[in-house]
Amino acid sequence: MTFQSKFVQDLCTTDTEAHEQLIQLAQSEQIFLQNVHNLHKPSLEALVYALLMKQRGKLPASLLHGVNLQTILSLVDGNHDRLQGDSDSLRWTLSALALTALLESDLQIVIRELTTFVDRFERELHATPVYYDVLQTFLILAQELPELVAICNRANGADMVRRLQSDSRVMRTKALACLQTMMELNPDLVEQWLSETRSPAHPIERKVFLLRELLEALLRCTGDRKADILSALQLDHLWLVVFEALVSRDAVCRMEAVAILRHAIGYAMHCEMSFTGQYFAWWPEWEKCCDAWQSIVAVLERLDEFKLAVPMEQIEKLLVLLHWEWKTVLFRLLLDHTNGQVVMHVHDYFLKYRKFNATEAEMEKRLLDGLNRAPLAAGGSVPKGVIDKLSKYYDTQKAYDYLLQTIPELSWNPVAFHCIVSVVHQRTFKLAAQCKRRQETAATIRSLTSCAKVCHDIKNLPLRFAAFVLLVHCVNQLAEPTTDAAVLLAVVAEMQKLTPMFAITQEHFRSPDGSLFLDRLTNDALEPHWGRVSPADTFLIEQVLVQRAKNSLYACLELSSHMLESNISVCCKLLGHMPESVNSVFNSICNNFQSAVDSIRQAQEAGERIPQQAFAVREQLIALQEAVDKRKFDYPPNLSGMMSLMKELQAFVDERLQSFDYADHARAIETIQLTHLIAWHEDCCKVASLFFQSVSVQELKNSLDRRGVGEAPTTDQVYAMVVEIHLNYRQHVQNFIEIYKTEEHWSGLHILFDIDNVDVLTLAVELLYADCKKMEDVRYRNSNRVNMIDRCYEKILTHHQSEDHFLTLMSKFVKMLLDPLCAENMEYDDVYIPDFVLNYLSMFFEQGSSTTQELPLVVLECLVRFPEEFFRYFHWLIVKILAQGMIFGKGPMRDASQEVDVIKRFGLDVPLKKRYQADGRMVRVMCSLFLHRFNHFKVGAFNNLVTKVEENLMQYFTESKLVMHHVHRFEIYPLQKLWAAQALCIAVSIAGCSKPDVLLKALLYEANPTCIQRLLELIVVDSEISTLAIANSLKDGKVTPAGIESICGILWLRCCRDKTLNNQSIYLLMPWTMAESFTIGLWAQITISKLLARFARADKPQFKQMYTMFKQSHQQTNIKPHVTRILRDVRFQLDSNCLLTFENVFHNIPKAAGVPAEDVAGTALLKACVQLLDGLGEKFLGKAMRVQKLPREVVETNRVPYQPTDWTGYFVPPEHAIVPLKRLDPRQDLMLELPYRLYNSQQKREASKGLYVVASNVTNVPDLADLARMGKRFGIKQLFINSLQDLDSKQFKMRSASVEQWQTVRELKAHNVYSYLWDLQDKGYTLVNVKHTETPQSTPLHQLQLPKKCVLVLNLLERFPHAVLNVYIPPIGAKRLLTVPETAALLMWEYAKQHHAAAM
Repeated sequence: MTFQSKFVQDLCTTDTEAHEQLIQLAQSEQIFLQNVHNLHKPSLEALVYALLMKQRGKLPASLLHGVNLQTILSLVDGNHDRLQGDSDSLRWTLSALALTALLESDLQIVIRELTTFVDRFERELHATPVYYDVLQTFLILAQELPELVAICNRANGADMVRRLQSDSRVMRTKALACLQTMMELNPDLVEQWLSETRSPAHPIERKVFLLRELLEALLRCTGDRKADILSALQLDHLWLVVFEALVSRDAVCRMEAVAILRHAIGYAMHCEMSFTGQYFAWWPEWEKCCDAWQSIVAVLERLDEFKLAVPMEQIEKLLVLLHWEWKTVLFRLLLDHTNGQVVMHVHDYFLKYRKFNATEAEMEKRLLDGLNRAPLAAGGSVPKGVIDKLSKYYDTQKAYDYLLQTIPELSWNPVAFHCIVSVVHQRTFKLAAQCKRRQETAATIRSLTSCAKVCHDIKNLPLRFAAFVLLVHCVNQLAEPTTDAAVLLAVVAEMQKLTPMFAITQEHFRSPDGSLFLDRLTNDALEPHWGRVSPADTFLIEQVLVQRAKNSLYACLELSSHMLESNISVCCKLLGHMPESVNSVFNSICNNFQSAVDSIRQAQEAGERIPQQAFAVREQLIALQEAVDKRKFDYPPNLSGMMSLMKELQAFVDERLQSFDYADHARAIETIQLTHLIAWHEDCCKVASLFFQSVSVQELKNSLDRRGVGEAPTTDQVYAMVVEIHLNYRQHVQNFIEIYKTEEHWSGLHILFDIDNVDVLTLAVELLYADCKKMEDVRYRNSNRVNMIDRCYEKILTHHQSEDHFLTLMSKFVKMLLDPLCAENMEYDDVYIPDFVLNYLSMFFEQGSSTTQELPLVVLECLVRFPEEFFRYFHWLIVKILAQGMIFGKGPMRDASQEVDVIKRFGLDVPLKKRYQADGRMVRVMCSLFLHRFNHFKVGAFNNLVTKVEENLMQYFTESKLVMHHVHRFEIYPLQKLWAAQALCIAVSIAGCSKPDVLLKALLYEANPTCIQRLLELIVVDSEISTLAIANSLKDGKVTPAGIESICGILWLRCCRDKTLNNQSIYLLMPWTMAESFTIGLWAQITISKLLARFARADKPQFKQMYTMFKQSHQQTNIKPHVTRILRDVRFQLDSNCLLTFENVFHNIPKAAGVPAEDVAGTALLKACVQLLDGLGEKFLGKAMRVQKLPREVVETNRVPYQPTDWTGYFVPPEHAIVPLKRLDPRQDLMLELPYRLYNSQQKREASKGLYVVASNVTNVPDLADLARMGKRFGIKQLFINSLQDLDSKQFKMRSASVEQWQTVRELKAHNVYSYLWDLQDKGYTLVNVKHTETPQSTPLHQLQLPKKCVLVLNLLERFPHAVLNVYIPPIGAKRLLTVPETAALLMWEYAKQHHAAAM
């Protein structure tokens, strides 16, 4: 039914279901109760109304006689799942529960039901959320019925507190509601709650949550809980939990801790009582106390908002009133801040105002950890002041001891570790005498050794080495002749860990005074430790033992005798370095071999296993043989006895191989060990051959897979011996003899490559390398060998995370591909290089960018050894490789400028091994040097090789986009295009430029970074484009400002190179001396001045006046710094006769252009590349220049510059405080030399009437200065002010920056304004006035059409009688009145947009 009025509709649609159920109760109680049991919501509501009426005596006693407390509880038990999801039904049910309890005449029944329910709740019902609501209802009833309190208190409060930590949010919420009600009845619950927070099993997140909920529950209690609150806030335990939570990594945990502090402060302020707790003290009468607490809360809440600086002084003054732990917590939070600038600010404050405190160990540790995350200096450099501050802070013995103890416990970044090690170095030298007096040198050296272990985790290798050297210098200072040798040998063990990366000797670790701790180690002191020396201890063996033996024959003999007795393995290692000692150990090794053969013979006869010691003699025999082969003897040792034993073993092995049993693991492995023992010797090569033919690798693998674990030798060692035996066989077989003749042989090699052991893989790669080398140019005709090469590469890639192994394996793999191609007497006209080899070579350059940058160097080293005939037939291969290599590399992944700066400051020659020196710079330089090899080839198919490389590079350069790498704080640098430009320079210097016009267009019209722009300039200077053609480019209006500057530099270099000056070049530059851009004008002026001075034409009549004006203008104080900067430009320092040298291309130009140091190839690197290529390209290096690196904020004009505090010392914006050249009149013939677009726009501006601005009524001098600057910026015609004397005032000059020299400013007295405005109106000018409020006569600015003849009148009086165009500037944001300069600027811009848009 529809109704016409809302009143009737609302009335007729009123819900009456609950009332209907009341009528149903009266008509049929049974049906009503059935509806209640079905949880019919209107019936439940009606039940509550009926119970209320019954309580008030308005319902017959006979009704609802069967509805009691037990009935309602049964209803809940039968429908708890439904009630949990229906809040309305649950609310009515709980209301009915409360009413039935109140209506029960026998209280004992209520007590009995409540007792039963509480017991059930603790036993089983606590897992269901609905029963928490039932329990809370009973708790509320207990406040009405005191007899129920004791029963309610039977509920376990501690268990209820634990349920606050439930994973269910619903359970936590309901448990908290119960606890808040229980607290009203049970005063002991507070203590139970607190005791739960003391449990060590709970994490800090739970503890602080429980405490916050407890405090909030106490504050919500209706009763007087002041004593409990006061007691809780003065508990030390509560605040210790807060402290721990505040420094937690969990943000929620910190927020809850701050909430507790807020509750405490709020309660203290409200109750106005004194608190005298140890950690929370409050005195309401002391205002500073309140300020201190509120300040610490404000800091804690806004901690993440701090960006740069923190008001540490103010904070510490306030924190003086609080317990020192608050200061500790706050400082820890600041030192853990995510913003490095904040950490650095706090760190500086600590070092400046605090002293080292050993009792605050945790705080001191945070301070050291903060050093890791703080940007140690702005601008990327680490000043010595940082180290000095640290040294002053840690200036005590306790601080020194703390550093030595704590450094190994932290993870360090390279620069921070260098700083802290420098502090340890300084303190060691000052405290060394004290340590020696206290006899603590050994303990200190142990601590220094622990610090040295941290060095191996430093990523930057030069800084790793520098820090290690400083620590060794500390050991040098502390070591004494009485120092325990074991302590010093531990330092040597750390030195050993450097040997894979560094080619180190003793001299690298000597202190400046020449001392070295190794000099304190005598042979007698070392003797007890010989047995613990391993052959892997190469530094100790080569740099200590060998050096001592070489210095003294007696020491050599003594050392050999000691080693023979205690460490025969090291003795063999020494034998390789000292072949002259072979006679002293010959008899001992022969005796050992004899003993080994005897033990083998005895074991065979007795049917026992051969002792493992018998096989250890192999390395002794190899060392002896190598020593005999190295040294020329007058009377060589007699090896006949050793050979007879070899023959005996060979016969024994032959017999075993004939009956090789795979099932007998022990015998099979002994046979492999016996073969391995002698197969290395050339007279026993038949044993290796027989083993290769007799032992199937597949069957051996099946057998070894069933072998037990833990037996000696290990399974991997067995496979390594098998590969070595195969390698011995391959090395002894003649060239071109194929040993892998069957699929079974190739399958066996495949299995060896699949062994997951790097030692086995290394030997397998060596085996494949030997096989390829033996087969020479026919090796790729076997498809199985090609597949095996691919398999080899795949297995090598699995070890890419192990840098040392990966480099070694890949180097061997590259040589395996290329070495056979450079064999002697190779006939290249018949050589075929398959495509997969070419693909590998190309891939090495691509892969090197993402994995290791040594691979391209390995390729280049192989190519260097190739004869010219190779390139005669494979010139297309070298073109592809060099074109890739010359642009090889990857952009730096992080800001390494600090590390480079520290390395430079340290001034240490870091002896990195070649593979670790390799980077993109070295690859690019070596490829460029390699290109010079083809500059001298004679006529042939390959004489155009350089030209083809240049064409490839030109295509790459022109097609590549400026991919911007955000890798440095100050700049964004397109690295790969820079590398292409450098490569082009080298290629052009050899073969000339094929497309100079393309590069000239890129130079003039594209926005290139400075370094690329300078390199292109060198190419253009060296090209065949005429000087006049380059100068005529100035007439093109599309030339960028950087292009105009480049033309100035090109003209200078061209004229210096040709030793002649064409006056036309001067005439073409002259218009640009008055360019609107200050920098372009100054460049043109300085270029003309230098050219006139260089070619003695400054006194010529046509140039004399101009030259004099330029010189006088450049003497202005504000212009002089700019002139000095331009005169120091690298282009004025280059040798014009030798431009495209390696020094200029890779070092001088990039350094001067501000390229980061890690991307600049220094002179030392260039010379190192020349040495690696055997002097190739040495005469093309050129000379290094001492160029001044420009500040980065002025290097690139297309970047957002970083402004240091001393910014004005480097660069002043062009229009600031510069007086223009007004005496040089722009003659008409001179203006014709301007680009047409600029000349045309100049004419238009002269012809246009322009905007007049009348500011005679503006009396504020700073506003006048701003108006002058705005007028110059937007090109107004004239500015009128009340008095020209204002231009000389200090206020005006401070703000105008001499802009009045560029802007036409005239005097118009305020009392003459009206008459002058009338005259202008008579001449057709429109007067414009700005209204601050909108009026019917005003026009919004965005709808305004300004006429060309226009006068802007500022502060125009309202009584001006004539017609005025009123303008209103509608606000978009806050309604704030605009200042006079702001208003004028908006009108000036609107006028320029409407009338000067075509000239923009």
